[in-house]
Amino acid sequence: MGSLDRLWGTYLASMAIDILKHKVELRIFFTKEGRRVDCTLLLEEVQEFRFFDERPFEWDLAELTEVRGERLGDLIHIDMVMWVEEAGLTIRCGKATLDGEPLDL
Repeated sequence: MGSLDRLWGTYLASMAIDILKHKVELRIFFTKEGRRVDCTLLLEEVQEFRFFDERPFEWDLAELTEVRGERLGDLIHIDMVMWVEEAGLTIRCGKATLDGEPLDL
């Protein structure tokens, strides 16, 4: 099972949204022992995807300082904070996998 805990303190490298298929793919990386490690969070059956940033400037990096997930009935609700509480992602979906493994929520 994949754990969202391992995404705390990582960086969002890229994001692909497929509106027609209701899929979002987040490519995430971190550094371990001087080497870059990549992982993929795949969200399917997406019902809500919200990016918000209340700060008026661009970023150099998108660090995921907090990542939380929970099951709400048949849906998975994920909140990601990027640097500060005023910036992040909120996602509601039916399925979520981390590197091909279902999330352990």
